Amino acid sequence: DGKIMLETTVIHKYLAEVGGKFVVDEATAKLLETANGAPLQLADPLYNLPEVPEGVPDYDVWLPLAIDELKKYATELGDGPFFAGENPGYGEAFVWHNLDQCFFLAKPEIAEALGEADMAKLEGFYERFAALDGIKEYLAKRPTQWGVPGSKANP
Repeated sequence: DGKIMLETTVIHKYLAEVGGKFVVDEATAKLLETANGAPLQLADPLYNLPEVPEGVPDYDVWLPLAIDELKKYATELGDGPFFAGENPGYGEAFVWHNLDQCFFLAKPEIAEALGEADMAKLEGFYERFAALDGIKEYLAKRPTQWGVPGSKANP
């Protein structure tokens, strides 16, 4: 339609509206804002860059903050297969991305802090989202190596 969209959250919502496959509502918008913000989004530079950039906390400062947010994710997910209920909301792709990076960086520490039940909720969501039609095909074809050389993602 010719609009220029620069914000991640706006792009996610637009693609969800055009694609018609994800729930679009206020709760999902709020979930996406959390996923796209600190501290969870800060897993990205900690994972993909060899040096911690200015403004990003060191790993030891970041991890407890991230774990607090992951506990909130487990509470918000509840017993549902997805945060939006039976079908995923448009912010859930970013939640999956957060979990993917956080699990790579600190899965044992996260599991210990969350406890078995909450960790099982997040792992269940992670697996269900990855198994969605379209998502599973994308994940099978995407590159398996990324990150700047020397980073945790690309040692």
